[in-house]
Amino acid sequence: CTVDRALALALLGLLVATLPAAALRYVPIDDATLLARAERVVQATVVAVDALPVTGTMPGREWQLRVDEVLIGAGVDAGDVLRLRVPGGVRPDGWALQLSGTPRAVPGDQVIAFLTPRRDGTWAAVELTLGVFHLRTGDDGTVLAVRDLRDMEAIAAVPPLAPNASTHHHHASGHHHHASTHHHHATSPAEPLRHAERFRRWLRAAARIASDAPPPPVDYRLGAAPADPTALDGLVAPGPLLLDGFTLLHSPTTSAPFGCGPVDGGHPVRWFIEAEATQAWAIDPQGEALFEDVLFAGGLGAFANALNAWSQVLPFTLESAGPDSSARGGLSERDEINALLFDDPDDLIPGRFEGSGLLALGGPWFLCDDIRTHDDARFHVAVEADIVVQEGIEDYFAASEHPEAAAAELFGHELGHALGLGHSGEVEALMAADVHNDGRGASLHADDLAGARMLYTAVGATPGPPPGDPPDAPDAPDAAGTASDRIALTWTEIDGVSGYRLERSPVDDDDGAAPAPDDASWRLIGGVAASGALGGPLGVTVTYDDIDLAPDTAYAYRLRVDTLDGFSPPSAPVVARTLPLDLPSAPRLLRGAPLAADRVQLTWQDTSDDETGFQVEGHTGSVFLPIGAPLPPGHEAVEISGLQAGVTRMFRVRALGVEGASPPSNTARVAPFPAEAGCVVDGRTLCLLGGRYAVRVAYRNQYDGGSEGAGAAVASTDQTGLFWFFDEANIELIVKMIDGSANNGHAWLFYGALSDVEYEIEVEDTATGTVRIYRNPPGNLCGDADTRAFARDDLPAADGARTTLGAQAIGDWLPDARLLALPTTPASEPRAEGATGEASCIADAEHLCLLGDRFSVEVDFRNQYANDEPGRGQAIPGGDNTGYFWFFGLDNTELVVKMLDGRGLTGHYWLFYGALTDVAYTITVRDTITGAVRFYESPPGSICGRSDTFAFADDAP
Repeated sequence: CTVDRALALALLGLLVATLPAAALRYVPIDDATLLARAERVVQATVVAVDALPVTGTMPGREWQLRVDEVLIGAGVDAGDVLRLRVPGGVRPDGWALQLSGTPRAVPGDQVIAFLTPRRDGTWAAVELTLGVFHLRTGDDGTVLAVRDLRDMEAIAAVPPLAPNASTHHHHASGHHHHASTHHHHATSPAEPLRHAERFRRWLRAAARIASDAPPPPVDYRLGAAPADPTALDGLVAPGPLLLDGFTLLHSPTTSAPFGCGPVDGGHPVRWFIEAEATQAWAIDPQGEALFEDVLFAGGLGAFANALNAWSQVLPFTLESAGPDSSARGGLSERDEINALLFDDPDDLIPGRFEGSGLLALGGPWFLCDDIRTHDDARFHVAVEADIVVQEGIEDYFAASEHPEAAAAELFGHELGHALGLGHSGEVEALMAADVHNDGRGASLHADDLAGARMLYTAVGATPGPPPGDPPDAPDAPDAAGTASDRIALTWTEIDGVSGYRLERSPVDDDDGAAPAPDDASWRLIGGVAASGALGGPLGVTVTYDDIDLAPDTAYAYRLRVDTLDGFSPPSAPVVARTLPLDLPSAPRLLRGAPLAADRVQLTWQDTSDDETGFQVEGHTGSVFLPIGAPLPPGHEAVEISGLQAGVTRMFRVRALGVEGASPPSNTARVAPFPAEAGCVVDGRTLCLLGGRYAVRVAYRNQYDGGSEGAGAAVASTDQTGLFWFFDEANIELIVKMIDGSANNGHAWLFYGALSDVEYEIEVEDTATGTVRIYRNPPGNLCGDADTRAFARDDLPAADGARTTLGAQAIGDWLPDARLLALPTTPASEPRAEGATGEASCIADAEHLCLLGDRFSVEVDFRNQYANDEPGRGQAIPGGDNTGYFWFFGLDNTELVVKMLDGRGLTGHYWLFYGALTDVAYTITVRDTITGAVRFYESPPGSICGRSDTFAFADDAP
């Protein structure tokens, strides 16, 4: 079976090819059978996908899989990089061979891969796409193992084959189109979702069981995946994409070496053979022996029958050239021989057929830039085709009551792909993706005839009167974008036609107009047989879904009709635009804090309400790659362990959605503590400036008779941390240390208070043992600054000893990094009772929203140390009642603001703020319900905070 869509569409992910996707139907293989066919099963991260640079053999791709965990097999360790070969693609010299049913991935994907060794020392995925599971996060935060089945449709085994007997294999082109009067879809079993951790546990358990023992009980299935062709980008593998009518094979539009490019790509493939000429097909002599000695005498007559079936409707003849021992190039290399090969001589299909799996692989060779025109459409010129049959084919035919007819049907189907046809959604068609195996053989259906006519025009002509004039141009179809990757076209059926032909062109966004009728950008994308041609009643409307399009992009379409007198001129063009991608917004304000010599913490602001999870990414020295599985939605903090002491790393975070990932957050640079750092994070201790300084707080509450306690520490950045005394949602104190040794040879200390209880701050230099004590008397809200807190000339600065990631370490740290999701940030509290109107605060880069979005807080500052240069404080949300502002750098917090509902004591809302800066600033607080505004000014040189327990009443400005 041949290609349909460009490998690069799925492999490059971010590049959207304007190519079709059809439904490959396959017989499901139970996981125990899949496991039995694998020599290794690993969880791995795809770190690269490259086109093979070989010019003399079959085009292909190679995945670089970095092993995260070995689940089955020996001889492979975590951190190893395995080379997974995937057949098909475009060679550097422009020769293309498109093969369907091959797995797809993008760098950064995490997969569970069932692998079998290849003869060249690389690896192959067992049963191609069926042997690769992608890790995705579900709506409830569960990590799932799912297969990319966007182009595939599961079907039940076709009687009388044994359970799990395979169909003949692959999908090709791809549009989803149907006439409203002829819907014929077979019922197909649903692809189950798999709980990733339970699936891994089942695999580990299976590895410990003797080979002749039954596998462990299955407890990881979670139900069927929804039928959503875009869902794999965010969550789960979709169900089937159902088709009606024939499809065509198209070249990829992605750039070389993954495709033919936007200029040369996107064309159908056809043969340019003179009328009444002959195309010869050689047969591997091994196949002759296979049929005559194992199956049935004269079995190669089945191939002759298949050739003859197509010859009856083509302007040229297909004929058997008989056995040819030189016909062994197959798909591995061009030998200028069209050949049918048996027993997969070059090991292109992993393993062998054993009652389930794939039966055949095939496709036409063509050059990307060899394009010719036929019937006003441009085509790639097919120059050679090969069909490779899997080892164990005899098991398939042995299960059939009509082995010779089943062989003729299998070969006829594969020949249809070699001619340029994709799969048909008409279940009775020879080009349907499942084998009927009912004795019909290579019998052509009306939909097969319509597809062949689309490509070769003169097919199906019968003796009679000479052809008349071509039909008039039809009315333009209606077109409308229905998703980010598809446009639906509809038109009214026309009496007396045998089919319809659709053409498409991209539209220049500058003017939005369709190109001229003779513009080279028009592409034939497929066709639909008329209802009458299929033997059914004449319908009213026909619908064709053009899929795999770029998001938020305009396309022009035009329609032609087909009769025995030829194709009509095109209709007037119609323009439609796909919908924009529905992506979550990017996380903001990513900050990192070291927690230990091998561990850091990241925190960020979740700016979307529709994400399905978050993906943390680390920089390898050249690119960002994912670390661990995605985190559940709603999370705003994570710990990363398994890092190298003292080495600065770069991180970023993306929000994941159903249709893809958001742009990345800002990049955070953070280093674990150096190995010699003496500070230990223990819940009561802040460790600042590379773990050199340990900060602890003890308090005494004068308002309840003098209760005492230790402040609970919350790491924020390497320079800044927080303490709470009574409630983790109620921050009382913020502490910051800066290495000011470049200015005065000392480390500087700042602290700002949101509480006037008595407290004592103890700061220890763990390198020297020096301790400083800072006491706050009861009733005082002023913070303080000490720019000579600790001398730095007695020991090299801790952060000066850190190193950056060197070239020799590129990528080495990713296999060891592990994520620990931290509790989600509490949701905003409901709007306070008694308030009138609606809270309307809008949080952005300069505004905090507090107390259920009722109060908006913003800050303006003037820097007296830089000619009174003005600026706006940048907001960092901290919770429903607390937030922060930075003035000069995201890691350098300058101000903390807190609001409490104190109406039970004073009848008002309370405001507190504490400073870590002495520049001049003004805090503006607005009650969005009443309109009341309060201003709080701090003069230059002051570092005192303030409290206002009568800040806002409910009912008065």
